[in-house]
This record gives sequence, C-alpha cells and structure tokens, in this order.
Amino acid sequence: MPTAPSPSPTQGRLLWGAILCLCLLQALWRQHALLPDKPVTLTDFPAVIDAVHHRPGGGWLRLDLGDRGHLHLSQYAAGSTPWQEGDRLTVSGQLVVDPKSDRLRLNDATLTFLEHETSWRLKFREHYRRLAHLHLDEEAARLTPALLLGDRESFHGAGLARFRLTGTFHYLALSGLHLGLLAWPWILLGRLFNLSPARQLAAALPAIVFFLYLAGPLPSLMRAAISFGLLLLAHVLRRGLDVPAALCAVASLCLILQPGQVQSAGFALTFAALIGLTLIGPRLSALGGSQPPWLWPFIAYNTGAWLALMPVLWWHFGEVHPVALLLNLVLTPIIALMLTLAQLFPLWPETLGPVLNLIWDGMFTGLDLALEHGRSPWSPTSTPLAALVTCGVILHILWRPLTRWRTLGLFGLVIFSASLPVASTPTTTPTAIQFDVGQGSSALVTTRPGSGLLIDCGGSRHEVGSRHIVPGLRRHGIQQLDLILLTHLDFDHRGGLEDILARFPVGQLAWNPQGAEPAAVKEVRRLAARHHVPLRTLSRGERLQFDRVSLTVWHPTPTSPGPENERSVVVSLKGPRHQALFLGDLDERGTRDLLLREDLQPVEMITAPHHGSRNRHVPALLRRLQPREIWLSARPNFPREPAILKAPQLRASWTGEHLFGL
Repeated sequence: MPTAPSPSPTQGRLLWGAILCLCLLQALWRQHALLPDKPVTLTDFPAVIDAVHHRPGGGWLRLDLGDRGHLHLSQYAAGSTPWQEGDRLTVSGQLVVDPKSDRLRLNDATLTFLEHETSWRLKFREHYRRLAHLHLDEEAARLTPALLLGDRESFHGAGLARFRLTGTFHYLALSGLHLGLLAWPWILLGRLFNLSPARQLAAALPAIVFFLYLAGPLPSLMRAAISFGLLLLAHVLRRGLDVPAALCAVASLCLILQPGQVQSAGFALTFAALIGLTLIGPRLSALGGSQPPWLWPFIAYNTGAWLALMPVLWWHFGEVHPVALLLNLVLTPIIALMLTLAQLFPLWPETLGPVLNLIWDGMFTGLDLALEHGRSPWSPTSTPLAALVTCGVILHILWRPLTRWRTLGLFGLVIFSASLPVASTPTTTPTAIQFDVGQGSSALVTTRPGSGLLIDCGGSRHEVGSRHIVPGLRRHGIQQLDLILLTHLDFDHRGGLEDILARFPVGQLAWNPQGAEPAAVKEVRRLAARHHVPLRTLSRGERLQFDRVSLTVWHPTPTSPGPENERSVVVSLKGPRHQALFLGDLDERGTRDLLLREDLQPVEMITAPHHGSRNRHVPALLRRLQPREIWLSARPNFPREPAILKAPQLRASWTGEHLFGL
C-alpha cells in the first residue's frame, strides 16, 4: 500500500513561517484594538501588582491589567500607600501610550486597594528576602533575589550599576538565559552518567519548574518555557528538530498566548538570541577545526548569540557594549553556578551565604576592572544603518560558505559600522536645551561646539540616563561636559549621573550637599571619586565663566534654613544675547528669600520652581522676572501652581524638547 510522502523541511518552514506572519498580524491588530491612538478611560478596572521597585527618591509599580498588558506606574502617581507585590486593586484614569517609550501610561491615576494575595509563592519570596538580608552582604542581598526571583523591590545601588554599565544587565533581567543556565549543570551531570538527551533534560526539569513558579508568569520566561517544552517533546518523541520551523512555531505560540509582547524589545531579544545560538553558533563552531572540543564551541555560540543581538540592541537602545562579549564568556559559567547555589540557599543559608558573598565580591572586582579599562559603548552614526549592516552579515553567515578569513572580514565590517563617529548637530551659539525626562529635570547649555554644561540629570523615565539624556547629549554634538550642576540631590535630579559620567569626560561636578540625605551624598561622592571628577560646593555670589556663558549662583547661602528643596542651587546663565534662571526645586521659603534680593533683574527664561508646584510667591516672582519663556519638567497630571499653568509663555517638557538661544 503506497504511503503518503512526508513533507520536506522546506514545506514545514514555509508553513510555520506563514503561521507566524498570521500571528504577527493578529497580535498587531489586537494591540491596536486594545490600545487605540486616543486615550482610553478606565473606571475601576481590575489589576494586580506583580512587581514593586523601590529606589532613592521614589520607584515604580508594575500592574498586570490582563488583556491590556502591563503598566509601569511611578510611585508619584501611585500615591503614598505602601503597596506590596500581590496587592489586588482597581485602577481608574486615562490610559495612553507614551510616544517616547512605547509604554502604557496612566494619567490622573486613582488606585483602590481590594485585598492582598497570600499565596505560598509570595510567602516563600518574602522568606527568601529575609534570609538574604540575614546571611548576605548588602549588595549580595539585593542582587541574589533579583537573579533568582526577579525581585525588584530594592533594585538599585552600586552593584546594579556595574551590570548596567558593562552591558551585562541581562543576567539580572529574568529571561530564557536563566532557564538555560539552570539546566546546564544538570545536563553536564547527565553526560557524566551517560544519560540520553531526553533524560538529561528531564533531570533539569524540577529546577526549571521551581524557578518558573517562584519567578511568576513573566513574558520572557513563558517564551523560554515554550521553547524548552518543545525541545523536550522532540527528544521524548525521538523526532529531529528543524530549527527554523521550531523558532517560527515557538514565536507563533508566544504571540497567541500573549499578543501584547509583539512590539517589546524583550520579544525581539529572545528570538535574536535563539537565532544566534541555534543557527549562527553552529556555523561559527565548525570553523574551530582541531581546537579543544570544549573551548571553541563555547566561544562560537556566545559570539553567535551576541552577533544576533546587536541589531536589536542598536535599534532599541542605540548602543552596544563591546566589553560585554568578553564578560559573557567569563560570567556565563559563574552565573550558572550561582543560580544553582541560590536555589539551594534556603536549605543551608549559613553554609552557602559566605560562598555567595565570595562569588559576588569576585564578580564585582571583575566588573570594576572592566568599567575602568573597558571601551565606551558603540553608538554608531546611524543605528538603522549599523543594524542593517549587521543583519546583512548574519544572512551571509547563514547562507554562504564560511572560511576563517571571510568570517574575520565580516566581523571587521560590523566593527567598522559600529565605530563611525556619532551623528550630531553642534550649535555654534550658546543654547539652553530642555530634555524630556518625565518627572524630573535635565537641561543642557552648550558653550562651544562639542562642549557644554548640564544642569541636573534625573527624571522618572525608565533608565533616564542611558535612554534619554545620553542620546540627547550626543544628538547635540556634546563630546565633553565642562560642568555638571546638581541643584539638589533628589533622585529625579541626579538619577542619570552614573550613566553620564561613564560616557563623557566631565570637568567638574558642582553641588551643595546641605540638608541632603546622607546616602545620596555618599553616592555622589563615590561616583565622583570613581570617575576622577572634582567636586565643587557652590554658594551665593560665586561666578564661573565658560567661554561666552557666565554662571552666577543666587542661592543658597551657607546658612540658608529649611529642608533640601529650599536649599536648591539657583543659578543664572548669561549668554551674548539673553539670560536664563534655573530655580531647581525651590519652594515657598526659598522663593521668598530670592524675591528679597534687590539685585534680582528680569530674565528672558526661567524654569518653574519645584516642577511648578503650588507656591504663593510664584505670581510675584513672575512679575519681577518678566520671563519670555517658562520651562516646566513634570508629569502632565502633576498638581501645579495656576499662575504657571495659565502663563502663555509656558513650555512643558511633555510636548517635546525645547531650545532657547542665549
């Protein structure tokens, strides 16, 4: 009896490719239907808090809105209630898509508490945090729960910054990488006992299931779980796995289950890494010849994954850390060991605590050396061009015969496209530029082509330094900063400081630490010492000259009373044509002291004091200064002084970047 011919691999790939295209279209349509261009009014919409991120000066909550996806809500908008992971609540407000970050944003947010979930999973997570704080050092106690649980409740500090600035942050952002690293020791153990591939994967299954349960249903982990399940099923059924068809199948299933991830950077990064590991890695590994059987494949697969990730990193983040490739080769086996030890830590905390502390300390030492001696991130002239060049190299590797010399030439082409100088539009006349950083403040004053002053460098936007301020500085042709001035040390005015110090030469860091939180003062001193930037304390009456721009300090005096905001550094910047006054977070007492100055003259531009907060002295200040422009950097729904809102010369940061010629 004749049998029906089995489908060829090409037919299977075409079929799954067509299914993937349909799923992409369906996900895009559904996302558009759920999130139309106009704001959506939510009234008592059910939600649950699935992550809490505390940081100095504020933080954010991540709300699970069901079909509408996840919403990151700053704690400014969430109010003063001590929200916890697992809280069930209702949400009211206007839901919009932030055009600058493509994230959901809720204006005029109102949260109403319903109940707190008390599941075994949440109890264990809380127990794990307590054990970590009892038996681990300060930074290790923050990062170990982050590594295993995705815990963001205290996700800040020097340890976190080391990972972010060396391009190794992906080890702390839960993804399929963690599933692979968890499975790795068990697979190696299975090979020692000559187990079949299916049994090796089955041996790793309990550790992976436990990890998934504790971390929760994150989209990145669900993508990895589907991939792992498909691989295990193929081995159990003794069927060969056609990699391109399998990738299309996994992507289709992910989009069917969670269509909201279609435009996320994480979705693109997941499948770029899988393409690098399953398609590019084997091609590069074949070039190794008689190299040691364990070393060259490890290097080849890591290089393949990194090459596939580069276009996505350039497209979404605008930069790639070249030192990260070398660090990945070193850190991957270490993180695999740490994940296994972190899972066993609750069983033997007294024994494993010192071991984890020792590994973290060694890792921090290596990352510090990489920060000190590593090359700056690649930020090419045209990130789309660099991404396209890299995609072309990837296609060439996949479809053309490779030799060692040809491969070296292709990698040289990628490095050349990444090393081109940054495209910029340097200004020839002194200009003040307000960046849109959300709730916060950051303004650049150009003094000469390639140089400038930066007044504050914080905000509420996610990774405000690397994603908003640094690209803005490069866009305006800044190659070095003569001065960074911190009007005060609230996090929304200094949050991007480390990212900027790591990427630009800085002449000096000016501040006035009176009344500031000791932890903030310590952090700024640490950053200045690490990057060899001299600190300068400013007080009333000091004058500094930067080419054609003169800076005058109006406030505070060494004896200025009041809390930190009242002691904000107030400076005027005078150029060849105009003068601007930057008022920091000055409140009523500081504004009154400023009005008592007899030599206070009208200026052409001012920044709204304390983001335009209610202040009974502001009308008098506006009459005295008679500004042509008022800059306001805050959230659209932040409660503000009516005199500021009604001013026809108002320029709000949420309407875009603003320039004022000095």
